[in-house]
Amino acid sequence: MATAEISRRLGLRGFLGPSFRSGVNVIGADGGRAVHFDEEAGRRGLADALRFLDHVEQLADPLVTGVLLPCRIETLTPGLLRDVARAADRRGALVRLHALQGNAERDYVRRTYGRTPLQLIADSGLLSDRLIVPHGVVLDVHPDVHGTDTGDIAVLADAGVSIVHCPLTNARYAHHLHTFGDYRARGVNLCLGTDPFPPDLIRGIDTGTQVAKLQARDLGQGHLAGYFEALWTGGAAALHRPDLGRLAAGATADLAAFALDDFRMGVTEDPLRTLVLNGTARDAVLTMVAGRVVMRDGRIPGVDLDALRRAGQELFEVMRAAYPERDHRRRTADELFPPVFPRG
Repeated sequence: MATAEISRRLGLRGFLGPSFRSGVNVIGADGGRAVHFDEEAGRRGLADALRFLDHVEQLADPLVTGVLLPCRIETLTPGLLRDVARAADRRGALVRLHALQGNAERDYVRRTYGRTPLQLIADSGLLSDRLIVPHGVVLDVHPDVHGTDTGDIAVLADAGVSIVHCPLTNARYAHHLHTFGDYRARGVNLCLGTDPFPPDLIRGIDTGTQVAKLQARDLGQGHLAGYFEALWTGGAAALHRPDLGRLAAGATADLAAFALDDFRMGVTEDPLRTLVLNGTARDAVLTMVAGRVVMRDGRIPGVDLDALRRAGQELFEVMRAAYPERDHRRRTADELFPPVFPRG
């Protein structure tokens, strides 16, 4: 609830809710991966999420929308997934579910439930145009699965499921969507996510377009226009908000402006291509939400960004120091976070 209040104060548009799960990934004494479940914790989490939906409804603020945010699919029991589906149907709520993102997830779900993650989603009743799935990578067409189309993409497209493509994360883990162009051509609504730090969609688009060229072995297959469409109208479609993601009469005045006049940007050819090839999200000079300027020239009124950065660094150091407690091999923080070059 505090996040909703901060979002409102800053003037951000938020689709918010508490994440919840009934299990947590663990490593056993033998080094094998498993999930430790507490079903009651999952039920309490869903109850908290539904109370948050009630809270947002009472706020009646057009900038804040309550959504259901169950965690990764392998950390949710089939029963909890069905409860989420029923709650979403009853409330007409959007559901974001991290799924179809890795081989470990797929192997665990198949081994535990005898179904693929996509089949588990379908059996739960979650397949609909209210479902938003980051990352949607591990489907039958992926080379690590079958490498051929046996119908997974059609299932998603026919149900109207939206896939949140996170190209920067995918590149960092060397696990790419197969492929951006094919998903779009087969009718899947694609939108874009950041997922890692930095939350920079410009870097993400640049990464995604370069990966698309490599996959196709064709310089003409970068799909730059498609990436921007995923950013604008794809995201709006996933959120069921046709008034977002476009400049048109009656649309909401949510805008972002980027400067191309920095010497380091180089010459300007097509403005969007120049921004992606030569710029980053740091070139944003103005953001507007519902007609209100939220950021101008890198500053947010009333927010001390330097203090927030210091606080974030302090919190990270605490988290870094706690990692050895969760490492089954009990490695030190320096071993888990080694420097690029050895320190003398």
